[in-house]
Amino acid sequence: MPGVTVPPSEAVYKGWRRLQMLVDGETLKSPLPVAEALRLAIQIASALEVAHKRGITHRDLKPANIMVTRAGIKVLFLQVLGWDTTD
Repeated sequence: MPGVTVPPSEAVYKGWRRLQMLVDGETLKSPLPVAEALRLAIQIASALEVAHKRGITHRDLKPANIMVTRAGIKVLFLQVLGWDTTD
């Protein structure tokens, strides 16, 4: 999905299973010039549109979950998968 980052690897942290991925970029910072803010807003809206068409809803959209990369923005989708019971 363009602009959408779904973590590909799984890890266990303090008993919780989770997926993780490294993204080369920086979190969204403000203030931004109006033209830059509009350019990024269009990319964010496009990424969310793609996710929504696939039935995915982002429940925690905030600057810390948006990475600005050389290729454009990446909207990070974070989700706890569940308690790890393999001990």
